[in-house]
Amino acid sequence: MDLRLDIPRDGPRLSGLHVTTKDQQQDLLSGICMSLPAADLDLLLQLYLHSLHSTDYYSMPFSSSVPLYHLMQLMVTLDPDTAYPWLLLSEGRRRVRWMDTEQPLPDTPKRFIQYYCVLGSKGFTAGRHYWEVQLLQEGKAWHVGVTVESVNRKGHFTWSPEGGVWAVSGWKGHYKALTSPQTPLSPREKPLKLGVYLDYEGGQLSLYNADSWELLYTFPQATFTERLFPYFYLWGGAELRLV
Repeated sequence: MDLRLDIPRDGPRLSGLHVTTKDQQQDLLSGICMSLPAADLDLLLQLYLHSLHSTDYYSMPFSSSVPLYHLMQLMVTLDPDTAYPWLLLSEGRRRVRWMDTEQPLPDTPKRFIQYYCVLGSKGFTAGRHYWEVQLLQEGKAWHVGVTVESVNRKGHFTWSPEGGVWAVSGWKGHYKALTSPQTPLSPREKPLKLGVYLDYEGGQLSLYNADSWELLYTFPQATFTERLFPYFYLWGGAELRLV
């Protein structure tokens, strides 16, 4: 098989690729990425990102069904010192669920006490990062995205980029991007596993249905100036697991 990476003006292409199933695509892509130097792997990532914005599944420059992100996926854990007292974290800090009772937790400086939020343990000030979140129970409401380190832990803050939050939300089967005003979303399939892609220097935050690779929303380009953390909000029986 003769593979060639081309970069025309409207985005990169991978020529000579002919596969028909997801398993074939995954096997082929894994083999390609294992043999590529870091610079070429980064270029292949750009190719994949470009393909995600195409709407024709079989006519894409490179099929969006290929989970290239999985090759760079982060192992995100939750920070128990940030969790609202009604949020119960698993022992491995990879799962969280909303409870209707308050836990006797110390009010640490990092802990949220106004909203049902919890943050990831690691923040980012540079680079490209990707992680996935499984919605085990949607509950009444949930948010998935990122927030700034300086977000108000002890009082009100705005669920929007202006308030330091870039996230999508689900509420009783309705989905929105938390912009100002909020942007209604109409996914083709119910998103039960979300992919979060952050390009810090590029000012990009995009969220995907990680099962179908449908792009849910890309926020307008931002200029990130402080540390960003994975952000989660759960209410009314919601339960999430980091994949």
